[in-house]
Amino acid sequence: MNIRWKLMIVLLTISLIPLSAVTLLYNRLTLRVGEELGERARDKLITQAEDQLRTFVNTQAAEIGRHGTIIQLILQLQAREVERWLASEPTDQEKVYWSEHYDDPATAPELGTVPRHLITQGDGHSVLLPISLDQQVFKLATGVDPGKVVDDVSRLARMTPFYRAMHLEYPDMIYWQYTSLENGVHSCYPGHGGYPPDYDPRKRDWYLTAKQLGRLYWAPPYVEVSTRHHVMSASMPVYRPDGSFAGATAIDVRITDILERGKIPTLPSSTAMMVVLLKREGFDYHEEARWAVDFDKTRPEDLGLFILAKPTDATTSADYELPFTPEWLESDHPHESLEVIREMAAGHTGVRQVMDQGQRCLWAYGHTWEPNGFLVVSVPYDEVVEEANQVQQRVRTMTRIIMTIMLSLLGIMGLVVVMVALIASQRVTRPVHRLAEAAERIAHGDFGAHVNIQGQDELAQLGQTFNAMIPQLQDRLKMRQALDLAMEVQQHLLPNEPPKIKGLDIAGRSIYCDETGGDYYDFLDLSKLNPHTLGIAVGDVTGHGIAAALLMTGARALLRAHASEPGSISDLMRQINEHLTEDTPAGRFMTLFYMILDTRKMSLHWSSAGHDPAILYHSGQDQFEELGNGGIPLGIEADWRYTEHTHDRLEPGAVIVIGTDGIWEQNDPQGQPFGKAALRNLIQTNAEGSAENISRAITGALAAHRKDRPQDDDVTLVVIKVL
Repeated sequence: MNIRWKLMIVLLTISLIPLSAVTLLYNRLTLRVGEELGERARDKLITQAEDQLRTFVNTQAAEIGRHGTIIQLILQLQAREVERWLASEPTDQEKVYWSEHYDDPATAPELGTVPRHLITQGDGHSVLLPISLDQQVFKLATGVDPGKVVDDVSRLARMTPFYRAMHLEYPDMIYWQYTSLENGVHSCYPGHGGYPPDYDPRKRDWYLTAKQLGRLYWAPPYVEVSTRHHVMSASMPVYRPDGSFAGATAIDVRITDILERGKIPTLPSSTAMMVVLLKREGFDYHEEARWAVDFDKTRPEDLGLFILAKPTDATTSADYELPFTPEWLESDHPHESLEVIREMAAGHTGVRQVMDQGQRCLWAYGHTWEPNGFLVVSVPYDEVVEEANQVQQRVRTMTRIIMTIMLSLLGIMGLVVVMVALIASQRVTRPVHRLAEAAERIAHGDFGAHVNIQGQDELAQLGQTFNAMIPQLQDRLKMRQALDLAMEVQQHLLPNEPPKIKGLDIAGRSIYCDETGGDYYDFLDLSKLNPHTLGIAVGDVTGHGIAAALLMTGARALLRAHASEPGSISDLMRQINEHLTEDTPAGRFMTLFYMILDTRKMSLHWSSAGHDPAILYHSGQDQFEELGNGGIPLGIEADWRYTEHTHDRLEPGAVIVIGTDGIWEQNDPQGQPFGKAALRNLIQTNAEGSAENISRAITGALAAHRKDRPQDDDVTLVVIKVL
């Protein structure tokens, strides 16, 4: 029996159901279903709103953390640039503008305004602060003799191009960039006026703490001196060529810019805060040790949510010397705050209902930096569930309307069911038959097949969707073939087999997590330079897939093009880095470990571009050594200078393992990484075997550690054993 007759029988059977029973039961059932649907819709929308809130907060928290990392990298580059100019000879070629010049329109350089640099006047009105994007501003502390510091002023004046480049690249992140020296010289970019006469940056927390710690330091929020905005400063010390403390350089970030990322546009009452999970007892934010917490040894009851920044901190203040006032985030019910603290201490993010200042709210929290920095967004609960309540009420109203309409339709449904059965069966079965025929043609490779189903119903939509699917299916087939070809090409770029060299046993392999990957290893014949040398390279490109494979291919071509040219390894790395930095888009880079092995002297020469150190195992002494001390990855900074390192003599039995982070960062189903300790133990245990056996032991242990968890990163390693 075909589907047409089956459909007619079903429809006719339905028409025989006693209409009287339907009439008696319909009213009661419709009301019950309407209430259940309304409640379920409300619960689903609430759950959906909480999920969206959680996703938004986690995304924005990660973005805040990423911006913090970028600021730190810029600051490190800024400090290095300041030290470079402090070590240079002074010059009088740079035009210098002092704060007094900016305060007088007759002597000020060309000034402009940007919306972010506002200053609040005494009457409460805000005006734009005139600034110069072409000049710095210089300020001397009270009592400093200008003649004694003129050389340092000349040196710092050369920082303007660097400041301008960073400011233009990250205009929404950087507020001020400045450097203050121990001799009382202070310079700031963009140039501006408005400094108090007695301003001395050497007395500020960001300067004193950076000097005391001797490294990068994030100062708590404070009032910035020129615009009176609340800012956070990242600062770090700078030193003169003789190693003596020269001063501190810093970058300001507005609290407004940070918290604006936690503001939810569709929920105007939402507020964002940055908090740190810390021990409450005896806390002093000036003591650096208090900012670190061992969650395994600390009870949640002893922890608190220290507010690092909140919306009230984003306003302006007239007193730039106003101290930072520590505050703790707490709900009206302590047990609710404790549950949030427990989840944070366990490393979780989430959404919880709490009572906050007499109002039921949702707290959504996500990591900004590990392990104890969080973004907390508070949203009134009623505002979140308002849409859900409206939907529930609409469902109830529509249920009553539908019930009234359906009661009228029940009387005539029996009269029309036969006609509907005849028409509907033909209308349904004919398009289905056409779809079946077209599907069979496609199965035989005829991608020109299509169906023509007239109408506006679901079957017509199904036909349109079916027709739209055909070219997409063909495109996916072509893409699959292209990916297979790309994988085949990339595999041919890797060595077919390790080189056969007297006195050495070498093995290498790459295991990609996608069809194509960004890991790379190679053996280079350097006989043109020295018949007794072999080049060995291992690299790791950020990301996976086609983009990473293309960058890897480019780096391989550069390495092979320049490896046989005379020069040091550091020169080779510099050449490759210059080309990759010029051709690689922002956010893409590659780590590389390149080593030249002298097979006659059994000595090593190597350089590393941000790659994890190679592991050297001395089997005779049962000791491990790391071959590291590398620079930054390739493709980030074109002017970076890489260093070359040597190892004089390799004794028989020594094992060298060069790998990528896909080995030790491989996680098991519980999220625990494989770790370098396990890798070293494998090398030690299998040191008597061949290089291939050591390689197989490592990849086998990784597979056993991963179990049924999919491989989430490329794995590459090269093993060299001295015979």
